[in-house]
Order: sequence, then structure tokens, then C-alpha cells
Amino acid sequence: MRMKGFTLLEILVVMVIMGIILSFATLLIDHSGEVRLMQREARRLASVLMLASQEAVLQAKEIAVLLTPQRYQFYVLENEQWQLIDKDDLLRSYTLPANLQLELRLEGEIMALKSAKMDQPQLLLLSSGELPLFEIILKSELHRQIHYRLTSQFTGQIQVDRHETL
Repeated sequence: MRMKGFTLLEILVVMVIMGIILSFATLLIDHSGEVRLMQREARRLASVLMLASQEAVLQAKEIAVLLTPQRYQFYVLENEQWQLIDKDDLLRSYTLPANLQLELRLEGEIMALKSAKMDQPQLLLLSSGELPLFEIILKSELHRQIHYRLTSQFTGQIQVDRHETL
């Protein structure tokens, strides 16, 4: 006579499979949160760079950007000296959230970004509206296979793209 129901072994196998599925779902949820944070920060940086470029045109002043691995700062040229912009809420110094880092390429050359205070900003936003040819890469220390790339265009726009490596 056949008994109806599941054996203990069958129940354990199903529980192990459910545990594996739940652990993958948890990893995907954490992963998407970090990716959303990177996307938000990349879009924020692109918007602030565009705003700074427009401010340079409207005020007929040269504005420059100093990038370090964890922060970016804006400067204005006054009396032949770069002065930190600290009174403007949008253009004041900004520190990236933990685990995010910046890299910079100017005209194809990788620029060394130092954590210490540097003498000269790397990006110059001209009062004519011109942008230098640059590429800023926003990376996460937690998810090295995904990064966002901000690329200046000849049109004066900044393009933001997501890149994944396998």
C-alpha cells in the first residue's frame, strides 16, 4: 500500500532550494540599490557640470573643476587666482557617498587624481561655453563590474552611460 505525503528528504531538498533562491534575491536587491546610487550620483555630477558650464557663460567667467577620487570642487578665476566656490549651494564642494570613486580621462589620457589638495583644477569650463574632451568614470568598490561613464560631447552636452564588464 502506498503512503501519501512527502518524505523528510524531499522537504529538506525543497527548503535548500528555497534558501538558495532567497539568497540570490537578496543579493540582487542589494546590488540594484548600489547601482541606483551610482546612477543618481552620475546624473547629479553631469547636471552640476552642465550648470557650472552655463554659469561660466552667463557670468562671463572661467570656472574650473577639481576632482579627487571621492570629491569634486568648483573654482572661479578671479584676479588670476582660482577661488573655491563655497557660497553657491549647487556648486559647493561635494563628497561622494562611501564606496564610490571617480576617475578622469582628459583627451584620452588617464589623469592621476590625488586625495590631497592639488594646485590646479583639471577641467576648465570656458566662458565661451566650450567643454574640454573628458571622460569621468564613476565606480563602486562593492560592484566593480558596473560603472557609469560621463563623456563630454562636441555639442556642449554631457552624456551618461552605464557600462558592465563580465
